[in-house]
Amino acid sequence: MKSARIYGWLLALAALFFITGCDQLADWFGDDDDDNDDDKAPFRYLSDFDLGARLGAVDPYDGSLDLIDPLTLDRYSIPTSPGFSALALTPAGDLVAMLDGEANLVRIVDPVAGRVEGEIAIGEGVNALRVSPAGDYLLGFYDPSAGEVDFGDSGVINYYELDVIDLVALTARPILIDFSPSQVVFAPSGRQCLLGSDHRLVWLDLESGAKVTYPLTLDPTESREPRDIAISPDGSTALVLVNGTDDIFVLDLVNPTINILNLSGQAESVTFLPDSRVALLPVPDTGRLGIIDLDAAMPAEISLGETASRLRLNPDGTQVVLYREGGDQLIFYDPAMEEVSALPLNVLIESEEGRPSVAYSPDGRRILVVGQYGSGPSGKLDMDLVDLKKSIAFPIGLDASWIDYAFTPDSARVGVLLGERNKFIRLDLNSLQPVWWEIAAAARELHYLSELGIFAVQHHDRHGKITFIGDQGSDLYKIKRGFFDD
Repeated sequence: MKSARIYGWLLALAALFFITGCDQLADWFGDDDDDNDDDKAPFRYLSDFDLGARLGAVDPYDGSLDLIDPLTLDRYSIPTSPGFSALALTPAGDLVAMLDGEANLVRIVDPVAGRVEGEIAIGEGVNALRVSPAGDYLLGFYDPSAGEVDFGDSGVINYYELDVIDLVALTARPILIDFSPSQVVFAPSGRQCLLGSDHRLVWLDLESGAKVTYPLTLDPTESREPRDIAISPDGSTALVLVNGTDDIFVLDLVNPTINILNLSGQAESVTFLPDSRVALLPVPDTGRLGIIDLDAAMPAEISLGETASRLRLNPDGTQVVLYREGGDQLIFYDPAMEEVSALPLNVLIESEEGRPSVAYSPDGRRILVVGQYGSGPSGKLDMDLVDLKKSIAFPIGLDASWIDYAFTPDSARVGVLLGERNKFIRLDLNSLQPVWWEIAAAARELHYLSELGIFAVQHHDRHGKITFIGDQGSDLYKIKRGFFDD
């Protein structure tokens, strides 16, 4: 009886070792059918860095920053921490800030040198990062939309503490305010920012920590959450659009005061012209464009002859295009001549998800319009390419939903990801000749590595997938548990 019991235990142990061994073998050989990591997040990608023509990816398994060379497929991994929860990239691409929400640290990574430059302790409530336009400061704060945070060792989290990190000195300064900001807008200099809440704004000096509060209502129970904020290029004034009112709040950021302006209806957005004190505000209810000159006594308006809710500036700010979702034309406004003109399209402009439905090429000579050719169930998804010199819109003929697009910096080509067909199209903008490639499923984003002349397609996949597309065609490479698979 005793020997039978021992024999049974031996069988159980043998079975356990067999199962464990099979799992280990699956890990060794990279079995793609292994579902043990289904709960893992997909790889998170960064665009190309300023000095290396490499694609950056954050490994969801160990939180390391992987730098991938599309030409050699060399992968350099910079270890950080599996507690990675958020990141921010400086505008120059020379530093990556990676938030470790478990250890309450921000690691500053130099992707070119391939090392962690410093570790900075931050508050337990931080779950979001923002970098200033100049790349000198990093703001860490609690963003309710970014998800909950764990109650740390203290058991209490101060959601109202911000951390201002000096990226040059690699030091942090805690700042206390009495709300969690729903909006963060930096001044053009990058040394100040506006923090928005449901009924007030705080102007924060990132160097000194000084704060100025601008109330948006006298009743703290009345919600007046900002829905759009624009700071003038000289940093002296902010224009704020607020939910629940048509009023336009004018904040003097030098001598703290608030003025109120009104247009013929509710403005949809506010945009300053480059290097000026003039802001443009489309008013879709009345089909007009509001013009606020900070040096003028009152705002002006101009009729567009068409309802328009969205606005885009060309690269040098000398031309403005306005449009609405579902519209069949573009409205152009010349700020210098104060003239309005219209250009008909072949497509109905699609609703915007992610990338804008209307975008200027980098040289400002063309506009890409994403829309639908024909209306109703028989309508087909398509794109128009608008030649601004000839004032004509050419249909591209995609007949498929789009996911993302990217222009080459020289404006010679545009790459487009197509959804249900799992295809990538590269369009020559001079000849309008397309080239197609089949790509793997679950494509999400498109980047262009300008130093190499290669498109990089990012796939939403827990094992990591990247498709590199160049002049010679496409190649798919996968990353699983930090290793490339053929």
